Amino acid sequence: MTRKNQDDQLRDYLMKKTDPSEAYIETTWEKVQAQLASERVEKPRMKKWRAVLIAAAVLLISVVWAGLSTATGQAIIQDIKKMFVKEKDVELEIEGMKEDVHVHVETNQELDYVIYIDESRYKIMKGKGTDRIIPNPPIGDDYPEVVMEIMRIEGATREAKMAQIKQELASEQMEIRQEEKTNEPIEGIVIRAIGKGDSQWDTPIYRYYITETQQDQFYVIKQLYFLEAAEGHGTRFDAMLDSFEIITEE
Repeated sequence: MTRKNQDDQLRDYLMKKTDPSEAYIETTWEKVQAQLASERVEKPRMKKWRAVLIAAAVLLISVVWAGLSTATGQAIIQDIKKMFVKEKDVELEIEGMKEDVHVHVETNQELDYVIYIDESRYKIMKGKGTDRIIPNPPIGDDYPEVVMEIMRIEGATREAKMAQIKQELASEQMEIRQEEKTNEPIEGIVIRAIGKGDSQWDTPIYRYYITETQQDQFYVIKQLYFLEAAEGHGTRFDAMLDSFEIITEE
């Protein structure tokens, strides 16, 4: 879906949900377009949907001023979520071989995020505060655990959570091999650790992504896999995470 189509859908939706004067609609839409243009210039690395959500915030404020109900404001956010296509094809490179993967959208309204899942190999198990993406069918008890967990953290600082992660890694005899800022597959901090000792096929690998703080909250994505699966599950986890988008009203 092109940016023009996305903008047109949002505009059409607002015009159906509101009944102010035509001049008011045009003025509001011009503000949205100006906001989008500003974000493109000031933050070129911002993901495309982050810009759309910022535009939605401008619209939400405007419709509140126009006397719309909270329910209508929530409907606008839900409509934005629906703009994500239900399924699509993406290309991956696994162990030097290119592969087309068909993915389906998953939306968690409680945790406020959207992600695309490769349902031919994984399934998502939604829980309270934490979602788990696991192999489907299961890989069996003879292999180390393989999972990607998505958690929204509130009431704690990012620094405190990172310190907790490092303590947990130390207690599990994991050696930190990477800790740095990253832009791929998401923006934030990445911490990667590997089991201490001689590397074997089943040596565990833990990888954490910690997003930037937004509205006193942030997300932690925890990936567990093993050395032999680094080019398989590790690559596929990152490919799915590349589609991860935070959906908020801000």
